[in-house]
Amino acid sequence: MKIGIVSPSAPSTQTKQRKKQFNLGLKTLKSLGFDYQLSSHTKNFLHYLSDTPQNRLKDLHQMYQDKTIDLIVAANGGWNSNQLLSRLNFNLIKKNPKPLVGFSDITILLNAIFAKTGLSQIHGPMVTWGFDKNNKVTNQSFLGILIKRKQIFSLPSFGSFLKKGQLKGVLVGGNLTSLETLIGTPYEPDWQRKIFFWEVTEKTIWNLDRVLTHFKNAGVWEKIKGMIIGNLNKINNKFCAKKIDVLKMIKNHFADYNFPILKTDLFGHNTPSNISIPVGGKIEISAEGGSASGGKNKKVVFYNHVS
Repeated sequence: MKIGIVSPSAPSTQTKQRKKQFNLGLKTLKSLGFDYQLSSHTKNFLHYLSDTPQNRLKDLHQMYQDKTIDLIVAANGGWNSNQLLSRLNFNLIKKNPKPLVGFSDITILLNAIFAKTGLSQIHGPMVTWGFDKNNKVTNQSFLGILIKRKQIFSLPSFGSFLKKGQLKGVLVGGNLTSLETLIGTPYEPDWQRKIFFWEVTEKTIWNLDRVLTHFKNAGVWEKIKGMIIGNLNKINNKFCAKKIDVLKMIKNHFADYNFPILKTDLFGHNTPSNISIPVGGKIEISAEGGSASGGKNKKVVFYNHVS
C-alpha cells in the first residue's frame, strides 16, 4: 500500500526536533511495509501554518486524485485546518474513497469528511506524532483498523467505566476543542445515537468545563448514547493554590445523563501509545458467557465499518 503524506495544518519540519520526529515517522512507515509519497508542500512552513490554505488544499486534492495513493496520513496536527472546509471538494473525496489518518487539529477534517461523505476516517497516529515513536501497540492498532478493519482489546487493558452501561454504536470524535469548531457549521457531525470519543490537551480545568458546557448548551449530550474519554493531557487543575479533581468535575458534568462513559489513556496527546479509532466505524463491548453488561472476559471491539 502507498501512503500520501500531507500537512493540512501546522508545519512539521520547522525545527531540528520536528525534522528528527518526521524522519523517524517515515522510517516506521517503511518498516511496516508502506511506500509513501510526500505532497508538494509537506515540508513547508508559514508562521504557525504549513502553507497557505490554497496550497494545503491543493495537496489534499492531489492525493485524492492520485490513483496510486491508498490512504492519506497527516504529517502533523496543529491549528486551523478548518480554513480548508469551505473549499474542500467533498465530491472528489467521495469518488476517490481513501481514509485520512491523523488526530489533534486533523479531527476537524476527519469528522467533516465523515459528515459530508459517510466515509469512515481514522483518528490515529501522524508522521511526527505517533509513528515517530515506533510503538508496538500504536503500529498494531493502525494495521488492525486499516487492513483487518477490526481490533480487539480486553476491557482491563483498554480502560475502565466512569459510568457503566451498554456501549455500542457508531463513533464520532477526536480532540475536544477541535470538534468544538464544527458546532453550528455545515460540517458538524450528526450526533444522534453516536458514541462520542474525545481527548484534550493543555487546558485549565475551568476552560475544559466551559467547552463541555458549550457542547451541552448546543444539545450534543442529549443526542449521544455513549462516551469514551481519552488522555487528559496537561490539565491545569489548580485554582487559588488548591487542586480540583478533573475526573470528579467531569463526572459531575455528566451526572444527569444516562449514557455510559468509558475512560482510557490509549489515545490522545503525549500517550505512550496512540491507538487508531475509526470515525464513522463502530464500537461494541462484547463478553463471554453473557451480555456486555453482565458477562465476564469483556472485550472492547472496534470495527472500521458499520454492519
